[in-house]
Amino acid sequence: MDSRSDTSRDEGGRRPSFDWPGAILSGVALLAFLLVMGNGDRQGWTSPIITSGSAITVVLLAAFIWWESHTKSPMLDLSLFRNKLVALGISASWLSFLGISAARFLMPFYLQRVLEFEPREVGLLLIPPAVCMVVVGPVSGRLSDKFGWLGLTVAGLVLSALAWFALSVSLTESSPVILIVGLLMIQSTGMAMFASPNNSSILSGVQRHQYGVTSALTQLARNSANVTSIALMTTIVVATMGARGMEPSLDAVSPVVANAFVAGLKWAFLVMGGLLVFAIVITIARGERPKHEPLGHQEPAETEIR
Repeated sequence: MDSRSDTSRDEGGRRPSFDWPGAILSGVALLAFLLVMGNGDRQGWTSPIITSGSAITVVLLAAFIWWESHTKSPMLDLSLFRNKLVALGISASWLSFLGISAARFLMPFYLQRVLEFEPREVGLLLIPPAVCMVVVGPVSGRLSDKFGWLGLTVAGLVLSALAWFALSVSLTESSPVILIVGLLMIQSTGMAMFASPNNSSILSGVQRHQYGVTSALTQLARNSANVTSIALMTTIVVATMGARGMEPSLDAVSPVVANAFVAGLKWAFLVMGGLLVFAIVITIARGERPKHEPLGHQEPAETEIR
C-alpha cells in the first residue's frame, strides 16, 4: 500500500477527476443486487426475472472491479483488500450483520402474531435490546483502544452466536417473553461488543486520507448484509412453513400456523448462529495488532493477504 502522506493529488499537483464510470457501475450493481434480494422470496429464487437480475448483478460487479483496477483515479482503491485488517475485518462485519439483521424483522411477527402482543407492547419489548446496544457500544470502543480489539470482537460474536443457538432450541409457540427479551439483550450486547472494536480495527489499517472511503465501504457491507439477511432468513422460514403444508408467506402467520412458523424461525436462528461462528473464525484468523502501536496514528498495517 502507498505510504505517501498525501495521495489526493496526481504527479502534476492536480486533484484527480471524480470516477464517474465507477460510481455509475457500483450504483447500478447495488440497485440490481437490492432488487434481487428484496424480491427473490416473492418471485421465486429460480424465476427468470431473479436469475436474470442475479446475472446482471454479477456482470456489473465484474465490470466495476475491472474498471477500478485500470483507471488512474479509482473511486475504490482495491489495494485496500490486500490488507488483512481491512479485508478480513469487513468480511467479519458483513457476516455478523448477515447473521443478526433478520431477527429484527422476524421477531415482531412472532411476538405479535404468535404470542399475540399488541404492536405497542412489541415496541416496548424491543427497547431493552436496543438500550444494550447503545450503552455497551461506546464502552467497548474505549476498551478496545486500551486493551486491543481481538478479545472483545471474539467475545461479542460468541455471545451473539450463543443467543441464537439458545433460541434455536428453546423457542416454542408459548415461550416466556422474559426468555425471549433476555436472549435478545444478550445478542445485542454481543453485537455492541463486536461492532465498535471491529470498525476501529479496520480504520487502523488504512491511512488518514482513506478513512472516508473505508467508512463508506463498511456501511456498504452493513447495508447489503442487512438486506441479504432478511431475504435469506425469510426464505428459510416460509420454505419450512410450506414444507409443513401451510401457506409459505409471512402474511399467513397466526396462532393457527404457529407451529410451522416457529419451526422455520428455529432453523433461521440456527443458520444465523452458524454464520456468526464463521465470523468468529475470520476474526481470529485476522489476529491483533501489537498493543504498543497507537490506534489512529500508526502507519497502515503491512500485513497482506497472501
